[in-house]
Amino acid sequence: MSSDPLAGKTVAGYRLNRRLGRGAMAAVYGASAPDGRQVALKMLVGEAARDRETVRRFEREATLGQRVRHPALVAVHGTGVDRGVRWMAMDLVEGAALEDRIAQAPLPWRDAVAVVRKAADGIGELARQGIVHRDIKPGNLLVQADGGVRIIDLGFAKVPDERETGEAEPTAGLTMAGVALGSPAYMPPEQVRDAKTVGTQADVYSLAASLFHAVAGQPPFHGGGSLMVMQKVMREPAPRVRTLKPDLPAALDELLARCLEKDPAKRPADANAFAAALDQVLADPDRMPAPPRRGFLARLLGWFRRASPG
Repeated sequence: MSSDPLAGKTVAGYRLNRRLGRGAMAAVYGASAPDGRQVALKMLVGEAARDRETVRRFEREATLGQRVRHPALVAVHGTGVDRGVRWMAMDLVEGAALEDRIAQAPLPWRDAVAVVRKAADGIGELARQGIVHRDIKPGNLLVQADGGVRIIDLGFAKVPDERETGEAEPTAGLTMAGVALGSPAYMPPEQVRDAKTVGTQADVYSLAASLFHAVAGQPPFHGGGSLMVMQKVMREPAPRVRTLKPDLPAALDELLARCLEKDPAKRPADANAFAAALDQVLADPDRMPAPPRRGFLARLLGWFRRASPG
């Protein structure tokens, strides 16, 4: 007999079978839907259920999970409140977070690239709909036994129609607790400055930082607490991954360096461009990836500079 007092209980018609995980804000159970489908039921717990900001984030995750469909995203099938319990029913994903795999040992570079490449497809679909995830990190990438990858937690996502729909923007920048919106070790500098204004290249940075962690065993910036990490993100150049793992391919080293640039314009334009660059690395790991094509005005300005005397 299970020692979990909620096992066997019913929430909004879903029978709770086993607890998959519990944190400070939410508990997730494997559950049986009324029609017999197996789902993951996520519920807010404790003080989080009464915290306005947490409830907004939960509702945002549920709304976007119902709105966007892609094999690399976790679909949400329903949400609501039952006897005071705020819940959402999602795809049941059997697998482990990339974070847990990295904790055992850095991944072989081809395995790590394959995981992040699949995640980039999901981020590309979000970008196509004008959505920026803003919290890509190894803990939010689930690797399935069949090799599939699922991106979780859209609670911090930036959506294009917030003013039209009346959705509230999650708190941007630093909170009173001194924690930024997002995860500092994987956040680009523009998100540290102002999370409300970031574009899709912020997610490219976060995907690259996650890949860096997967192959090197540590993120590009770490140590000293969240505020210290954010200062490093803002002020220090990202290390080259081959300084930590000299046996990694030159093409991967060069691509990660470009994706971790402070200036978003120097990164690949979006997750689809990043995915294409990863394909090139897999196909020819010793060949340097081509730099991003500059627009007409930038090329024209460069021509004038070269033609100007002195």
